[in-house]
Amino acid sequence: MAGIGFKLRRMVQEEGLKGLLLGYLSSAILSAGPWLISIATLALMSRGLRGNSQLFSALVVTINVLTLWATGPFQFALTRYLADRLYAADIERHLSAFVTCWLLGVAPPTALFGLLLLASPLSWPWRLQALSLFGLTSSLWMLLLFLGVVRAYRVIIGAFLLGNGLSAGASLVLGRWFSDPQLGMLTGYTMGQAVLVATLLWVLVSEFPHQRLSWDRQAVHALRRFPALTLAGLLYYLGLWADKALLRWSHDSYSLAGVFWLRANPAYEQAAFLAQLTVLPSLALFFLAVETEFFERFRTFFVDISSGRSLFQIGMSKQRMLHSLRSGGLRLALSQGVVTLVAVLLAPHWLPDDIVSLGRTQMVGVYFQTLLYFGTVVLLYYELYRHALLGIAVFAVANVVFTTASGAGFVAAGILAVATNLVCLLRTLPVIDQLVFERQPLRLFQMDGCSDGVGVYTFGGPS
Repeated sequence: MAGIGFKLRRMVQEEGLKGLLLGYLSSAILSAGPWLISIATLALMSRGLRGNSQLFSALVVTINVLTLWATGPFQFALTRYLADRLYAADIERHLSAFVTCWLLGVAPPTALFGLLLLASPLSWPWRLQALSLFGLTSSLWMLLLFLGVVRAYRVIIGAFLLGNGLSAGASLVLGRWFSDPQLGMLTGYTMGQAVLVATLLWVLVSEFPHQRLSWDRQAVHALRRFPALTLAGLLYYLGLWADKALLRWSHDSYSLAGVFWLRANPAYEQAAFLAQLTVLPSLALFFLAVETEFFERFRTFFVDISSGRSLFQIGMSKQRMLHSLRSGGLRLALSQGVVTLVAVLLAPHWLPDDIVSLGRTQMVGVYFQTLLYFGTVVLLYYELYRHALLGIAVFAVANVVFTTASGAGFVAAGILAVATNLVCLLRTLPVIDQLVFERQPLRLFQMDGCSDGVGVYTFGGPS
C-alpha cells in the first residue's frame, strides 16, 4: 500500500488542484475497496426501482457477508506472504499463488453455497444468478489481495466505477423488463460484477510475468506459518458482521421467499450500511498521507537497526518514527471524530426518519471500528501479530455477547477493542527497538585479520 501511497502523494504535490482532487479520489477508492462502493450502488438501486426489492437486497448482502467470512482467513496471512515474495523479487509465482488460493478459498465455499441453494425453495433462475454472484464476489475479494501492488491505479479505479456503474444501470433496466423485477435486478447486478472481475483479472495477468501455472505450496504454508494472521482475518470479518447477522434473527426480522437462512432486518441494516460511508474521508487521509509518511520513518528505523548503526542513531530514528505515528494517529482520530460528529448532527437531513436513532448509534460504532482498523495496521507493521489478534478477538467476541444481551454490541465491541489495541501499543512501542533488535537474524561473520576461523555473532550485520 505504501508504494501506491507514494505515487498518489506525488500526484497531489506535482499536479496542482487537479492532482489534489484526483489523488484523494484515487486514495479513497483504493483504500475503501468495493465494500463502500457496493453500499452506494445498492442504495442507488433500491431507490431507483419502485416496489419491493427486499429479497434482492437481502440476497446480495448475505452473499457479501458469506464470501467475506470464507476469504477472511486469507486476508492477513496471504498479504504477508505476498509481501515477502515481492521483497525477494520473486513475482513469477504470483499468478500460481492466486490460482492456488482461488482453488482453496473460492471454489469450495461456492460449491457449498450451491448445495445450500439446492435445498432452498428458490427457482432455478434465482439459484443460478445467486451462485454466479457468490463465485464472482469471492473472486473479487481474492483478486484485491493480489492487486495491492499493481501500479495500474487508474485502470483499477476505472474497473470499479465501470463494473458498479453497469451493475446499477443494468439492474434498473432489467428490473423493469423482467416479469420478476427483483430477478431482473439480480441479473443486471451480476452482469456488472462479472465485468468488474474480468477487468481486474486482466490487470493481474497483464502486470505479472508467469510461466507454467503450478500449485504454490508456500502460499498454503503461509496460512499455517502465520496462524495468528489467519485467525485474525477470520475473526475480523466475523466481528464486523456479527451484530448484523444476529439481529437478522431478532423479533424485528423475517424470512424472505420461504428461505429460512435468508432473513432481513431492513431498518438496522440500512442504518449500519449508511453509517459505513462516514469512514471514507479518514481512509483516504490514512492511505494517502499518514501511512506513506509513517512508512518512510518506519523503514529508516529498521534500516538503521539491520545495518548496525549506533545506538544514538537508532534512538533518533525511533523518536522520529514514534512522533510521526503519534501525530498521524491524533490527526486521524480528530478528523474522523469531526466527520462522525457532523454526520450525527445532520443525521435527520440525510437519513430516513425511521432510522435516525439507529444511524447515529451506528456512526459512533463505526468511529471506533475505524480506530481499531488503524491500530491493527500499526501492530501488523511491527509484526505484533498476537497483539493484533487479541484486539480483533475482543471485537468479535464482545460484538456477539453484547448484541445477544442488549442489541447494542457494535459500539461496546468497538470501544473494548480500541482500548485493547491502545494498551498493547502503549506497552510495546516504548521498547519497540528492543523487540525489533531481538528478532534480527543471528549471523556469523569472519573477523578481519583472524586466520583461525574465529568469528563473532552479530544481529543483522557485521560489528
